[in-house]
Amino acid sequence: MSKPQKKKPLTHRQIATLLRKRYQPPEWVVFEEIQPGVGWDVGRRTDMLALSTWQSRGLRLLGFEIKSSRADVLKELADPAKAEATARFCDFWYLVLGRADLCGKDEVPATWGLIAPHGTGLRIVKHAESLNPAPWSRDLVCMLMRRASGNSISDQQRAASVEEGRKQGLDTAAWQVKRLEELEAKIKLFKKHTGIELSAWTGDERVARIGGLVNELLNGGVERYHNKLRYLAENAQRLGKDLAKLLEQTEEQGG
Repeated sequence: MSKPQKKKPLTHRQIATLLRKRYQPPEWVVFEEIQPGVGWDVGRRTDMLALSTWQSRGLRLLGFEIKSSRADVLKELADPAKAEATARFCDFWYLVLGRADLCGKDEVPATWGLIAPHGTGLRIVKHAESLNPAPWSRDLVCMLMRRASGNSISDQQRAASVEEGRKQGLDTAAWQVKRLEELEAKIKLFKKHTGIELSAWTGDERVARIGGLVNELLNGGVERYHNKLRYLAENAQRLGKDLAKLLEQTEEQGG
């Protein structure tokens, strides 16, 4: 009996989406692809940061590195010091996997936590140890502020966007109603001149037959029929003359 195939690991974007569902506003503010400063040489990017904003539950900063393949996990574990550029400002640091078997609990550094998919969400496989974060640098604050301002809009902007969408929707609806009214008028005009009624209940076969006849008429069908009749009439006349002549000859011979 063959072994059942394992599910494919979740992609980076799928994992990020689940993290955002887990750390939702207003309790949390989430930042993606964050460097620990605003310069070009301030260290590598961190996949995601989640900042708690409710004092009653503890103000803390969580860092996440997302890995969707075993190769990426091994690369990360081979040089865990790379994470320190941002991890040093965090209260907790997690490695987030695209599938639970990509990494074991005993493989990650002692202070790191481990998160993996479970059902339709995520679960903590190994809790991260509380770190002793360094005071936030001005560079880090500027980077977070830059991201926050770039990812948010004011209530006024949001209301303007909603109103613009509403107007566009009404304009589209009005245009569609107008087109339907014009179509209805053309169908009534067609019935008036042909006596043929077309509606939503008219069978497809009948519509196709009517369409074929109309197409033939519009493309010279009547003229072709007239030409055929004219040709038959001319042939009939010639045949009549030939028969009359043959009858006359037969009568003369018999006389």
